[in-house]
Amino acid sequence: MRKIPSTLFLIFLFLFSNGLPAQTKQFVENIGWYGKKLELHTILNRTRQSSCTFLLSSDSIRAFVFTGPLKLMRQFSLPRQSDTKLLGGFMRDSSVYMFTEQTGKDELHCWAMNVITEKVRENIIPFDPEKEKTVTHISAGNHFLYVTASNKRNELIIYDFFNEQAGTPLRYQFSDEQWKELTTPGFLSRTVRLTKIEQEGDLNLDNLVKRNKLYLGNESVLLVMNNHIDSTRIISYDLKQQKVSSWGIDHNPGKPVSKNVSYSDNSFLFRNKLYYVKATSDSLLMQIVDPYTGAINKSFSTAADQEITWKNTPILDQENTGAQTGIRNREKTKQLLRKMVKDSAVIMAKPYGDGQIEVVVGSYAKKWVMTQTPGNYSNNGFTGRPASMGPASIGPPTYTNGSFHRETWVRSMHFKMLLNADYSLLPGEPVSSVYEKIERYTFNLQIPSELENIFVTNGVHYYAYYDKEDRRLVVLKF
Repeated sequence: MRKIPSTLFLIFLFLFSNGLPAQTKQFVENIGWYGKKLELHTILNRTRQSSCTFLLSSDSIRAFVFTGPLKLMRQFSLPRQSDTKLLGGFMRDSSVYMFTEQTGKDELHCWAMNVITEKVRENIIPFDPEKEKTVTHISAGNHFLYVTASNKRNELIIYDFFNEQAGTPLRYQFSDEQWKELTTPGFLSRTVRLTKIEQEGDLNLDNLVKRNKLYLGNESVLLVMNNHIDSTRIISYDLKQQKVSSWGIDHNPGKPVSKNVSYSDNSFLFRNKLYYVKATSDSLLMQIVDPYTGAINKSFSTAADQEITWKNTPILDQENTGAQTGIRNREKTKQLLRKMVKDSAVIMAKPYGDGQIEVVVGSYAKKWVMTQTPGNYSNNGFTGRPASMGPASIGPPTYTNGSFHRETWVRSMHFKMLLNADYSLLPGEPVSSVYEKIERYTFNLQIPSELENIFVTNGVHYYAYYDKEDRRLVVLKF
């Protein structure tokens, strides 16, 4: 066999080690399940030092409780009835609480699994779908939130579970105009349209583009609405004080509201600051705003005929054809503005380095909808999924309490900017995030999206998946 020169071998080793994140198989469990109704979910405790991964088959649920550096503490095995959907759960007082609902039944099921005694108990919570429709649900560490809506009263209601029973629900009644902005008309009733944002990892464009976003805070839930130019409305559900309040933020204080102007704007809540972007044919504006007082902490703007001096990457025009992703650099600000106004403006902020911030500003276009058939999905066969995502991509996978989502967008034009903790500009080219590295590493794995999770405990990133070919659960450490 031909011997590789030591110098070339060292170069190859260096390139390989820098091109892929370090990863090890932290946990492997032979399960033996196969079929089309398999699912994988992960929840975390409040301090994110422990986790529970649920593996579902058509008739069974396995729960794996991990603590510390992904050390298996306990396993549970539960029956699963047909048409049962796992909503999420929480970890509290030596127990794992799991919430499910069954199609056609007006009730929630709560399973409490004690990791010390290994006892399991079930409780049924009735809900009347004629009075309230389910909107969404949030696994919140040491409690679980169940969000419903009442069309008759224009109300959005949050039920907060700290055990098998919910506390007093928090209700907020919207004006008729605000209710129309939050909902879309349907047959005989209106449907609430919002997306929940849980602030870890990269977020997919389908969520970022939404006008109404629900954020989980430490002891509150904030609904952020962008339906009018230069204005953001916030509805705060204070879970601790048991009160709801609403207020508006003026992004152009002291000046008249623009009328008959083609524009696109959006916002993103991160570390108790609201990141706001507005694009018109004439200018681009980005603000960092205190969401409670409306004070503008930092503002960046550029005219259409000027260069954006506050960006850290070129303007990337990224088109996804399904088989691959084409990327081109754009030089002119007006090209970006044209796309943002024509399609939809998006903005996202996420952690970078030591207390620093990475912000993505750009446009989003989705010209078709791809539906996913459970059990018939592969990462590199999903139309709309990029073939490769470079360091300046707007966001490869996203996860919400362990779920894993790959993009379905068709075109995005965007750039990245880096900020210090005081919101001053941080020079330099952004490096790949760990999520982008995981995306590249897992690209060729033939794993259905419903069978892969990303989660973080004790500051360590893990990628969990169920291998249908070998019929085993695998967790990789990155």
